[in-house]
Amino acid sequence: MQTKTPDAIAEIKLLSTEEGGRSHAIGMKVQYGCPLLIDSEYFDARFNFSSPVSPGEIAVSPVWFLSPELVIPKLEIGKQFSLWEGKIIGHGRFIEIPENT
Repeated sequence: MQTKTPDAIAEIKLLSTEEGGRSHAIGMKVQYGCPLLIDSEYFDARFNFSSPVSPGEIAVSPVWFLSPELVIPKLEIGKQFSLWEGKIIGHGRFIEIPENT
C-alpha cells in the first residue's frame, strides 16, 4: 500500500458490462494500476480501493501518478478523466487535491 500522500482523490464510475466496461470487478488488492486519459493525454496511475468495485458502480479512491511532475499541473477539482484498459472502462473526476502536491 502507498505510504506517501496521494496526488489526488477521485470519484470513479466504472462503465457497466453492457456499456462496454469490464466483465468483472476490480478486486480489493494492494494497488490497481490503470492509465488515465486527461486532456487527450494518458498518464499511468495507481489506486487503492477499500472494497471491490463492480462494473456500473461508483467508488472513491486515492490516486498516485507514476510521473506526478507531468500531471499535477493539470489537476483541479472537478476535472474529468477516463480510465483505460485497452478501451475506456470508466470515467471519473477529481474531488480533492492535497495541498502538498
